[in-house]
Amino acid sequence: MRITLEQDEDGVWNGHAEVRTGHHAFGYGDDPADALADLMEGIAALAESEEGGQGPVTGTGP
Repeated sequence: MRITLEQDEDGVWNGHAEVRTGHHAFGYGDDPADALADLMEGIAALAESEEGGQGPVTGTGP
């Protein structure tokens, strides 16, 4: 799994993970640690949704 953290032009940190081909999770925060924590929530939710057959998931956001 590859995780990317980037800061956008508004100063918000964005996290992205491609868990496997075609399955992505996203997270957002005011700093890298917050974005990573939100992303990890998104990854956990994605794992749960895949077990239940649901679609794409994002973290809860800032």
